[in-house]
Amino acid sequence: MRPTTTSITTPPKFKVREIYPTKIGGREWFINMKDPTSDGIFHPDSKIIRHADGSWQVEGRQTNGKFGNEVRMSVYTPQGQEPWKNVEMTGYAKVISANSLSDHLDWYARGDIHIPDAPCAGTALKGWLSVSGVASWVKEIWFPGGYTDQRDIVHATSDDNSILGRWIGWKVVCII
Repeated sequence: MRPTTTSITTPPKFKVREIYPTKIGGREWFINMKDPTSDGIFHPDSKIIRHADGSWQVEGRQTNGKFGNEVRMSVYTPQGQEPWKNVEMTGYAKVISANSLSDHLDWYARGDIHIPDAPCAGTALKGWLSVSGVASWVKEIWFPGGYTDQRDIVHATSDDNSILGRWIGWKVVCII
């Protein structure tokens, strides 16, 4: 399950703190807030709408499958470069609506294309943050639906607060 509508932004007031410095010669990616899809590697897979404050709203895409009305955004490996592997992903989001408190944001890496025609390619390590504020790890073994149970489950918000309707920063680090 995924939130049905999400806003994304990187306003100047947010400073992204790195846990690990980028290795020498390593690749970094930042969203272009003036034209998010201009680099050719960011794919929101749904309609995106710019707001007056500079943030972008991503609407859920309508599907009849398991994840109907999901928000899905991808940053692909640039043409001719090594796949993203050891990564630190940070994003700021505001979940505007969700079908349930178990819907979640899911930052993931280490996989290939996620399509039913190539189920074994659709693997990934996923950091989940549910609308209820619960954070955990999940490994996707095949797409669509081969997942491990949630691991390292923690409540990431204070006082059992939901993340619904408020800006949050979410960082996931996948390294070996």
